[in-house]
Amino acid sequence: MKLHLGLTPWNFRDLSAPSLCDQATFAESLGYESIWLPENHFGENALPDPLTLLATIAGATSTIRLGTTSYLITLRNPLLAAEQVAVLDQLSGGRLILGVGRGFAPDMLKAFRVPQKEKRRIFAWTLGLMRDAWAGKPVCLDGDEEAAIKVFPRPAQLPEPPIWIAAFGPKALAQAGRLGLPYLGSPMESLATLEENYRQYRAAAAEEARVKATAVVPLMRMVRQRRSKSGKRSSKHARRADQKYPFERWRIN
Repeated sequence: MKLHLGLTPWNFRDLSAPSLCDQATFAESLGYESIWLPENHFGENALPDPLTLLATIAGATSTIRLGTTSYLITLRNPLLAAEQVAVLDQLSGGRLILGVGRGFAPDMLKAFRVPQKEKRRIFAWTLGLMRDAWAGKPVCLDGDEEAAIKVFPRPAQLPEPPIWIAAFGPKALAQAGRLGLPYLGSPMESLATLEENYRQYRAAAAEEARVKATAVVPLMRMVRQRRSKSGKRSSKHARRADQKYPFERWRIN
């Protein structure tokens, strides 16, 4: 098994283009392979459009992959979402990893008129249409085949960019397992909880005869590197980080 290291921006107080690009290029220079952004709505620190922010990063970097930890497709028109994701994948030269989610905050779902009891069904319907669109199939929202259209552009990564599913709770884990897509757990969950979650996820995949659980195992954790007794960092990369961002807390995937 090969280990790939990614991280989120560590300065969420400044999400301007210069700040995001500076952080991403620095991470790329250190050898990190991916940088990730979440999606959230309505709080003072809301981050409602991760694709736009990742597009900014795409223009300043060349190799680092661009990931969403929870692009909330339940809130979006499937055809428009398929187009926007494909545009970013094309813009970045095929560097997108699309982490998708349903959303869990009741107030947010209510504001977007998503019935909480229907969010898993809407999620599956939306993702299915997006994947069909990327595969070049004619798609429509209401089942009227005469109104079906093909969506362009298609992603740079064909038939689709890598899709990971953010999941919390048994029903969401089972849905991810049945789809055979990588399960993206919360960095706040303990390793014991994650181990049980993966057991449930693999069990659901095994019950779906046509699905094989993926070998990709995403793991998000909070990491803090401590100083040695001498007060010095233990690696040259950490010392570079101290010099450039002396007060920032690092969050690594």
